[in-house]
Amino acid sequence: MYEYQPEFNRERASQRVKLLDRVRFQFYPATTVLDTWSGQIMSVPQAYAGKITSVVIRKGSYDLAVPASTVVGDSVELHAFGRNDGIAVKMGMSAVVTKPDGTTLSGKYEMLTAQNAGQTLRFSIMNIAINVGGSWTAVITYYAIY
Repeated sequence: MYEYQPEFNRERASQRVKLLDRVRFQFYPATTVLDTWSGQIMSVPQAYAGKITSVVIRKGSYDLAVPASTVVGDSVELHAFGRNDGIAVKMGMSAVVTKPDGTTLSGKYEMLTAQNAGQTLRFSIMNIAINVGGSWTAVITYYAIY
């Protein structure tokens, strides 16, 4: 069986496309940009964000700014403050304290309930028995628990 297929004329097809392009664009008026605006339209907190805001040494009922001074034989606590800048989530802090002789101590404190965004928390990370003189250092990590 034979079907009729019209002959394809490339030149005529090209003329039709050009004619359609002219027709398509002649109805759109010219535009001139008068002004543009860019700026923040909203603030959405990151899912998990936070910052250690300060570190103190607690000696008895007093907070000592770091670096603090004390004597061999004292017992102190390492405390840190952290702010939750993200969604409500459980937070924790851990610390590794290096003694002057190179040995290390480690401790951590974790909140058992979710803490709201914008809230500043106090973490009592660890008790330290000062048994050697010299410079003690600490590395503190603030983390979200999910």
